[in-house]
Amino acid sequence: MPRKRQRQQVQIVYRKLGREKARGQYCEATGVIELDERLAGEEHLEVLLHEALHAIQPHHDEAVVERDALNLARILWADGYRRTSP
Repeated sequence: MPRKRQRQQVQIVYRKLGREKARGQYCEATGVIELDERLAGEEHLEVLLHEALHAIQPHHDEAVVERDALNLARILWADGYRRTSP
């Protein structure tokens, strides 16, 4: 029976990403999601979901990840999701 590939733990790190010209990024080799520390509100949620989707579904292309992250963020935001700590 084929063995399931075990996913590595994902770590989220906050820092300024000005030089990278990105709001967030995911490194598959290290399992690290980096988010720009200046993100807030719904934009923070959308970027976090976007990078998390890259982590859990690396085979999806960018257009699918972008669409799904935006849709999930809108649903969660409309239902009252808010980040409670920086």
